[in-house]
Amino acid sequence: MAWLAAGSSPSLSTIGTRYATRAEIDRSLGLVRDGKVKPIIGASFPLLQAEDALEAIRLNQVFGRVLIDCAG
Repeated sequence: MAWLAAGSSPSLSTIGTRYATRAEIDRSLGLVRDGKVKPIIGASFPLLQAEDALEAIRLNQVFGRVLIDCAG
């Protein structure tokens, strides 16, 4: 899945996914933005540890989504 948070920032946009339409993603992110749905973030990794994040996913060590922080 490859997408960025549309509507959450003027500099971010949805670039695609194989599981949902762009409209579905935009609607889902609106629900998150409005506090109606809270995503489950199982782990967060800095970009430099992206390999570790992928390994944790491969080994089923994380419940929920894995966030890779590209900002810091």
